[in-house]
Amino acid sequence: MLGSALFRDLGRRGVSVRLADAPGVASSFHSFSWINAAARTDPDYYALRLQGMVRHLLHSVPLGLARFGGVLSWDGRGRIEPVQGAKEAETVVSAHRRLIDAGHLSELLDRAGALDVDRSLNPAALPDEGIQFSGDEGWVDLPGLVRHLRSAGVRAGGTVFRGEVRPSLSPAGDRVDGVILPDGGRVAADAVIVAAGADTYRILAEAGLAVPDDNSVGVIARSRPIDHRRPTAIVRSPDVCVRPGSRDTVTFHSTVAEEGLGPVDEVSEEQLTAGASAMLEHVRHLYDAPEIELDRAVVVRRPVPGDGLPVVGQAGVANLHVLASHSGATVALVLAEMLGRELVTGVESALLARFRPARFAR
Repeated sequence: MLGSALFRDLGRRGVSVRLADAPGVASSFHSFSWINAAARTDPDYYALRLQGMVRHLLHSVPLGLARFGGVLSWDGRGRIEPVQGAKEAETVVSAHRRLIDAGHLSELLDRAGALDVDRSLNPAALPDEGIQFSGDEGWVDLPGLVRHLRSAGVRAGGTVFRGEVRPSLSPAGDRVDGVILPDGGRVAADAVIVAAGADTYRILAEAGLAVPDDNSVGVIARSRPIDHRRPTAIVRSPDVCVRPGSRDTVTFHSTVAEEGLGPVDEVSEEQLTAGASAMLEHVRHLYDAPEIELDRAVVVRRPVPGDGLPVVGQAGVANLHVLASHSGATVALVLAEMLGRELVTGVESALLARFRPARFAR
């Protein structure tokens, strides 16, 4: 998502761009794709996420690729995590108060109020009260948006080729002169941007640049098309998180299903099947729909920088740049726009100052 957004943005600015698309399971194609700024986080990151939401309202919603149907959250113990992967939890009431103080749309609902928001829900799966509703959050169809961005980049004159590449340092080691192809060949470039998700940090390390990561393992599943009871809101229950999807599907994940999982390449098919089956049962109960069937479940690495904040800009040598972030679904469009402007004009963005790779330098 990040690379495709920058590919489109640079093409629109008249830059000749080549996008190297590495094989593998990209988290952008298997993401919960939640658009939000709900977390208690760094003020600059909060401002960036707000701008990310605005970009989706202006760009993705008119294309039919994003919907803002709100989020219903609750927990049987009276606690919720306000953002996927958050390190801290807070009570439903405190999350509500913090969000309205910041100008967000937030309500505390009972069961009847939640059913007014989304009538597909099973009343027996809802608590009597204490349900927090964020009406200004939504989700985006990331695969659809990636296809749109790449097509726009190609129309602007860019090219896409398959294959994992790595930056090629000049003999003096003070700049990159292009990339090295899998067969040992080279492609010359005036600048190289690494936007490879969870692999970003490995690629930078091969170029001698240490950027820490906190990549986490996730299990993401998708249902087959649902004939009725189509959900309208994202739901974050104690057992499973569910969002509506394109073509009448639902996408879901659960931190419970991810507990105890090792590295991606060590997760067995049995573990994946067991986790997906347990999540599916919770989804069926949530909508009182035993006919919902599993279409696909995958294990992905979430590309999380070491301190949880985006990493954007020059990375060690003059013309090597990085574009990495968790919550890429929310911030990809605005990050690509801001970095693209910097690369073409040379004028740095004040908002991105907090996210430079140099913060990790010793």
